[in-house]
Amino acid sequence: MSIMPNLLQLAWMLGVALVTVLLPATNEHLPCTTRSWVIAIVLLSFALWVIDRLILHYGGFKSTRRWWWLVFGLLLYGWLLALVPSAMIDEASGTIFTLDVDPWKAFGTVDAKRSTDAMSLVSIMMLMLIMTADLARDRFGRYWMATAVSIAGTIAAVAGLWTQTNVDRVTLWQVAHAPASVFGLFWYHGNAAAFLNLVWPVTAWLLLGVLRVRLRRVVKHVLVSMLGGSLVLQIVAVFVNMSKMGHALALMEMLFLTLALYLVHWRHHGGGMRRIVWMGGAVLGGVVLCAWLLGGDQGASRWHVFSARGFDDPARRHAAMMALRIGNEAGWTGTGPGTFEVMSPHYAALDAVTSPGWWRHAHNDYAQFFAEWGWIGCLCLAIGLWRPLLLLGWQWRRALSLEAFKLQSTHRRAGLACGTVAMASLMLHAVVDFPFQIMAVQNLAVVMVGLLISLVEAPK
Repeated sequence: MSIMPNLLQLAWMLGVALVTVLLPATNEHLPCTTRSWVIAIVLLSFALWVIDRLILHYGGFKSTRRWWWLVFGLLLYGWLLALVPSAMIDEASGTIFTLDVDPWKAFGTVDAKRSTDAMSLVSIMMLMLIMTADLARDRFGRYWMATAVSIAGTIAAVAGLWTQTNVDRVTLWQVAHAPASVFGLFWYHGNAAAFLNLVWPVTAWLLLGVLRVRLRRVVKHVLVSMLGGSLVLQIVAVFVNMSKMGHALALMEMLFLTLALYLVHWRHHGGGMRRIVWMGGAVLGGVVLCAWLLGGDQGASRWHVFSARGFDDPARRHAAMMALRIGNEAGWTGTGPGTFEVMSPHYAALDAVTSPGWWRHAHNDYAQFFAEWGWIGCLCLAIGLWRPLLLLGWQWRRALSLEAFKLQSTHRRAGLACGTVAMASLMLHAVVDFPFQIMAVQNLAVVMVGLLISLVEAPK
């Protein structure tokens, strides 16, 4: 019986890592979509995780008890909105029935089918958060998940570069204005950039870890070559992909990650600075050369058009304002998870900028979350994230102190820098796109959150 927990732990650990690796292909329009596989593996892994933790006397439940309240509160509230609608929305026409009632009742209703589908994906995401937060409690678990994240990013980069001119982009994107060079895996090129910008700092963290550990020379050279190649490939893919926000955030990440790593790590090891400069220069040179050869120069034309508009995108700005208006009129409960697409036509027609198109997403995840979840959902999320953010700030204060090398391990300080910069880029990208509405980016984000949780809470 003593071997059973180890076998169970290995099974759900493999399951969580496999789910992470399969995330790039969860677009349901792909002929080889992994969406159903991801859902099934998450459910099976969570069942094994529960059994494993019961056998181990609730160890995992205690380590993640702070997150159970956030998970329970959001899921309970979301499922109540999904399963108890007060009116119906016609799927074909988008008509909201019972329009003769008060506006707050009409526009505060939900479409049960859309909300149920959305909450199913949110539930899967929450289960991934719980398992990752538990798995990453020690250094081995963190490296295990970081490796899975890096593999997923490499798959996304290779697939994106390979298929950018060999797929029906209109079918994958469901829009007719697809640029000449796109990554069709994520329904929209901006979401592909968000995914890759979330991944490559993790690959950089792994590379720094390999450079520090003592390994056989051959093994170390192989690992450094593999991780260095993956890092360059992932960054190159960001610039070849035609996402202006992706380009800007990648450059910002490079700048802030270099500054953060210097403050928390390199200034305590001055002797290795020259080595880091050479390595960074080699990576940057490889990125520039490969991006140019693979078509990254085409992005200049989109930046030229964007600059001619004064770096403003009126359609996205008006769509975000529309989402805020929906939230204001929906009351405290919002319109329901996943219902923005069927609610937006009634508001888009009121604005000349938004009326020509069909808005599936608001191109601002914060405004869309407010519209769908209301003030109560925003309050629940803020309460759930308050303490983790305080802990993250406390760990950063320790990492920036002059005694940081005594208070924290290099592994933790480098992980804080890479993880924080990666998540910050995703949070900024969500202001102008909708990465949190895409299953692949949703689950990768909670994996990253789980890694950050372990870095601010775990004792090792």
